[in-house]
Amino acid sequence: MDIDKYKKIIKQRFNNGTFNVWKHLEIVWLMEASEEFCGKKLEILQQSMKEQCSLYFSQYHASRLDELCIFLEHDGWELCPVKSTFTATQLQEFKSLESVLNDSELLVSTNTTSIKNKDIWTNFENFRKYLESDLSFLDAKFDNTKDEDILATIDEKTVDYISEDSEDEINHDSIINYAFHRLYTKKKIKTRLAVPMVTNTTLNVLRVCGRYLQMSKLLTSIAVTVIQSMIQFFELYLYCINLFFSSDFNITSKSVYTSKLRLTLTRIEKNLIRDGTINMDDETLKVRRLNLSSVVDLHRDDNFFGLAERVVGVESLIFLGQQYDNLQSYLRRLISENSEKGFLDQFYTETVRSAVDLRKPVYMAVVSKYFKDTNIITLMNRVNWEIKDVMSQHSSYIDVLHHDIEAFARSLNNLTRLIPITTDVKFALWDNVAHLITHTLVEGYSNARKCSNGGRGLMQLDYTQLKLKFESITGLRPMPYSEFVESYVKAYYIPENTLREWIRCHKEYSSKQLIGLVSCMYQNNKKSRQKFVTFIEDQSSR
Repeated sequence: MDIDKYKKIIKQRFNNGTFNVWKHLEIVWLMEASEEFCGKKLEILQQSMKEQCSLYFSQYHASRLDELCIFLEHDGWELCPVKSTFTATQLQEFKSLESVLNDSELLVSTNTTSIKNKDIWTNFENFRKYLESDLSFLDAKFDNTKDEDILATIDEKTVDYISEDSEDEINHDSIINYAFHRLYTKKKIKTRLAVPMVTNTTLNVLRVCGRYLQMSKLLTSIAVTVIQSMIQFFELYLYCINLFFSSDFNITSKSVYTSKLRLTLTRIEKNLIRDGTINMDDETLKVRRLNLSSVVDLHRDDNFFGLAERVVGVESLIFLGQQYDNLQSYLRRLISENSEKGFLDQFYTETVRSAVDLRKPVYMAVVSKYFKDTNIITLMNRVNWEIKDVMSQHSSYIDVLHHDIEAFARSLNNLTRLIPITTDVKFALWDNVAHLITHTLVEGYSNARKCSNGGRGLMQLDYTQLKLKFESITGLRPMPYSEFVESYVKAYYIPENTLREWIRCHKEYSSKQLIGLVSCMYQNNKKSRQKFVTFIEDQSSR
């Protein structure tokens, strides 16, 4: 072996290095390889190259983050035609990592050096072939990887997304050019195709993550920085899905956002999003506030207020989180020190887990547009709640709500012909419908200035009828949030000596709703009414 020959090549490549992160990764590999084969430590060169690689990687990452911004702003949020079995590791960028990710013996090892040695040091023939060529390390075909095979076949493309309980017959002439340009068949399809929710942006993020993992495999010294950069991609994706698809959310409710999701979004905005001002002392990499593509219309009712795009956006984020989950063991083993793993724990326990919580506000944005709560409350305000006897016929606003629920069910059924609607998505949508309706009813009941025992009985009759209709149409039993209405109506009968404790325990009701309750309960007792109003106001100020 002509050691001087290879040392000369290494020196030449170092001196001729271009502004390219892959070239510098290549040089470090050569540098470490020279230590392996030449038996000499090049400590000064090592330190210099580590600093250079960190610098180049940070600039490379800034470019990739800008690239992701472009993808996010131009994505039409339509499905990409991938196979039903698609996972991130099937992408070309993950091929060189396949043995590492699938090696169970490797995954149980806590020695990151063994990961590096097993995958970087192939054999001397590969090393010699590489040195004597002009190839970049990542261009050298040292493994027998195959081309990607992630796209759906013709058979998969023509499978229609029909819900399991659909009874509609579909004709040969029915064709919808959407996403996969799917063709409907005359025979009803009973078996659902579970297609991963993947968009062009999702694929872009996964491909860049694959390249980043190749970097971290070659340069374990900057593995923490690489992984933190991968996390930024997911954080920006999550932030933008919320920004794009829940900004038209037109009702106020603290329960729509979980505390975990709210804190996650606040943290991301603080750390990753520029606020419009330029702070020269802030060296943190941040991006501007992005805008939804103009091709996506979230306002037309005949387009179901963009529900198809919203579903694809949220579910593609959740799918992306699942792919990050699959990489968790490997990422942990790239970080040698346990003290450095705190950010990774936070990412998986908070950021990734809160992605599912985005279903609530995003889908509620559609539900709140579809169900006109102000119209329902207007109808409820016209009801006479001071009747003497319990009515045998429910109020007219219940018929309006019943009609809206049926119309929503039909629209949702039509949507399943365009994109796959999973059981989880369907439940999230109907959960939002129930949430909106029950909270609207309580708000309407709290507007009653006077209410007799007969009126309270009518409230119970109305809600019982609505609940039965809702459960019959949706199949959800019991109707979600039933307790929210039932507990409020029953509170009319709570004795005065226990009402204080009931108010203290039921913080889910607003001050306005609680004041409306006690105002009706003590409409003829000004002293007691004022006592409880003062108590409620005092509780809300704490």
